[in-house]
Amino acid sequence: MRDNGPTYHIISHTHWDREWYLSFEEFRSMLVNLVDDLLELFEKDPEFRYFTLDGQLVVLEDYLRVRPEREELIKQLVQKRKLFIGPWYVLADEFLVSGEATIRNLLLGEQLGEQFGGSMKVGYLPDTFSHIAMMPAILRGFGIDNVILWRGFGGETGQEPSEYFWAGHDGSRILTTHLSKFGYSNGYLKESDPKRVKEIHSRIKNELDRRARTNQRLWMNGGDHHWPDRAVPAAIRTMENLDPEGNYVHSNLEDYTDALKSEVGSLPEIRGELRFGFRQAFAVQGGIYSSRMYIKQSNFECQQLLERYIEPLNAMNVIAGNRSQLPLIKHAWKLLLQNHPHDSICATSIDSVHDEMMTRFKRVKEIGAAVQRFCLDDIIPYSYDDYQDDTYLFVFNMHPRQRSGPVHAEVDFYLKDIVVGINPDVKPAKKKKPVKSFILADEDGKEIPYEILGREEAFGITYSKYDYPHQTLVDRFIIRLEAKDVPAFGYKGYRIIKKKRSVDSRPALKTGKAFIENELVRLDVSGRGELSLTDKRNGNVYTKFHVFEDGGDIGDEYNYCPPAKDVFIQSGKFRPKVKIRKSAFDASIELSYDLKVPESSTGDRSARSKKSVVLPVRSVLTLRSGSARIDVTTTLNNTAKDHRFRVMFGTGVKGNTSYADTPFAIVEREHKKYNHKEFPIEVPPTCAPMQRFMCVKNNGRGMALITKGLPEYDLLLDREGTVALTLLRSVGSISYGDLKTRRGGEAAWKSMTPGAQCPGEHVFSYALYPLDKADYTDWTGILDTADDFLVPLFSIGRKNREDIPMKRSWLQADLSGGMITAFKESEEQDGFVLRWYNPDSSDRTYVLTPGFSVSAVQQVGLHERKIEEIQSEKESHISVRTKAKTISSVKFLK
Repeated sequence: MRDNGPTYHIISHTHWDREWYLSFEEFRSMLVNLVDDLLELFEKDPEFRYFTLDGQLVVLEDYLRVRPEREELIKQLVQKRKLFIGPWYVLADEFLVSGEATIRNLLLGEQLGEQFGGSMKVGYLPDTFSHIAMMPAILRGFGIDNVILWRGFGGETGQEPSEYFWAGHDGSRILTTHLSKFGYSNGYLKESDPKRVKEIHSRIKNELDRRARTNQRLWMNGGDHHWPDRAVPAAIRTMENLDPEGNYVHSNLEDYTDALKSEVGSLPEIRGELRFGFRQAFAVQGGIYSSRMYIKQSNFECQQLLERYIEPLNAMNVIAGNRSQLPLIKHAWKLLLQNHPHDSICATSIDSVHDEMMTRFKRVKEIGAAVQRFCLDDIIPYSYDDYQDDTYLFVFNMHPRQRSGPVHAEVDFYLKDIVVGINPDVKPAKKKKPVKSFILADEDGKEIPYEILGREEAFGITYSKYDYPHQTLVDRFIIRLEAKDVPAFGYKGYRIIKKKRSVDSRPALKTGKAFIENELVRLDVSGRGELSLTDKRNGNVYTKFHVFEDGGDIGDEYNYCPPAKDVFIQSGKFRPKVKIRKSAFDASIELSYDLKVPESSTGDRSARSKKSVVLPVRSVLTLRSGSARIDVTTTLNNTAKDHRFRVMFGTGVKGNTSYADTPFAIVEREHKKYNHKEFPIEVPPTCAPMQRFMCVKNNGRGMALITKGLPEYDLLLDREGTVALTLLRSVGSISYGDLKTRRGGEAAWKSMTPGAQCPGEHVFSYALYPLDKADYTDWTGILDTADDFLVPLFSIGRKNREDIPMKRSWLQADLSGGMITAFKESEEQDGFVLRWYNPDSSDRTYVLTPGFSVSAVQQVGLHERKIEEIQSEKESHISVRTKAKTISSVKFLK
């Protein structure tokens, strides 16, 4: 080792996109051969010291499924620090997956890594398109104090160095290495010829030396699906001769970060989310948030299912003394995480990749449905011998606070048995007469109003652990009720009694030929479908409230790009069919359009075609009594190609600032227009990502937009205060090389993707919430409204004849101004973890009230290991101080 000279850490690695321009199995076949060759290389060449398997455990898992006999050899290489794995399970996108998904990604990476000898303690994010504001806090939560990243940063004034401290939204800091403009592929050699090594060495050395602020240099010797570079040992000897002052070492990321930490002093600080870097490299985020929107919607549905329903139900079930379903839940999480790599969840792959993703999503939902049934059958058991009428209806609340709200339910009444097979000894009874009427009664015997949405003869089935399933023909009522005061993380029961109904519900709703109205807001519609919203609480009026706009898109799966001669079609030019509906609990405006839009782009993609097609669009905007929230369901039958379909909301809010919900943070964003000529690689998009909601607010006016899996919005600076929500983007290729929004060229190997045109029917669900006084200074109202919309109450029926407890709560938490993200059984199964974050700029104290006995309460990290004991004056009321903008995890020990 030469004294005082710079050290060039040559990191041999591969970047492994599990599925992308080839299918998963095609890439796995390559992976198996790559790892086989690597193991051979380790055996034959002792000078080839290290290899990094891309920071994600899933590739090792994929390899061992085919080569299980090599598991012990892999373990030996990891334990000898020759093969470096983890810390992630997959290299996921950060904005399109939930914060909890990112935590489970690291948890699973840590758990699997321990089985082999340990994961790297390096925050390796080499190819993520941009970075969330709370990534430093998430990594810190797993004891990782450093990160290596590339996209989303660099190329601007003040961003010249390669070393920084990155401060998260909460102020937590991690040491950061920013890769050069060539990213993780900056130093693949392939050559041992001294003349070629000299050329490569000169280029890379100059780039690394120019940016370094310490004596440590990170030389990434790899690339996409690259085999181990056998030339490294010989090339190192050549470079040592070329540069007498430099130290050239075959290294690994852990040794590099340790050496870097020993030298750092004062470094520049970067803060919050990193979503720029467009002069540095392909940031490729100009369309990924809306490519194949059905993928984003399915992912959101699966995340909500696991995080907000299945995991809390399992926790409640285990507390009640029943068997844990954690192994099945982990299995579902692993399947879901396999859909989170950036080329997968960003929907920038070939059609077959995304077809397989939909199969994984389907499997997650099937596991979730089964686990939900197991838990509910344990929490409220039913008699396996009773196949008659439903006698109880139970409404469940998966929130930490008591809640009221609408519930859809099915109530079944027995008609006759269904006999399976030919069995002369079985003579089923005659079909019973249909039920005339029934009531719902609460625990005090009070009759509860409900409305009948539908009625049908259907097949009911009761599963038995000890016999064949029993199937019956039932008289099924599909009903809706307004459940009142359902306990936090608990349920409330109603008896089903066959008798004449005596109560009805008449909410405080008014309707007319062109309006619906409740106590708080009024929604008016014109003959051309133009909507205006009046907020009766403060007098604010919002016009052009719900306008569809269709424009051309000749871009690809990575980037939106309008044609040179674009044509915009707005719904205001078409007269819709308007229907006003009023039910027992709500009122709605239904708008049905037949929009005429260009069929596709022209052959040369310079304009939209003159030939038109009809784009049927139907929206139902619903208003409930006592709520200022307007719920919207829009159904679109996509018959066109090469276009982007958005819905616009006029808010009248002045300014260029929006606030967006992102994993564990509500971030404030300043929207700008950019000169295309200043960005030769990629033009910064005006659209931005969100998780569950975004809002604009200023001078007493404000609006929040809440969505179910629709992550892309835009604040239009040329139409003051107008928010655009992308519903669909239809394109036909992974990549094009001629986009004016990405002049740097192809973003991937070209492949046509007709599935990315997204033909057929799509259903979009979103809500609008006009802000009131308190919402301008506190997030409580917006967070609660979003949660009410996204995590509704649900119901189950029971046929039991005996008495069942009609109410129970497992855990109550006063998280005003905070947002719960998890209530789950701990990974070690020794307790239960509650996690939330405080998005506010001031500290808050939250009170937790468990409805079960605990031996101790601990503050834990995201890895669920103890930080400190929490002491409380009252065992049943636990106070937890949460600092501004931080994540908190509390563990209740059994």
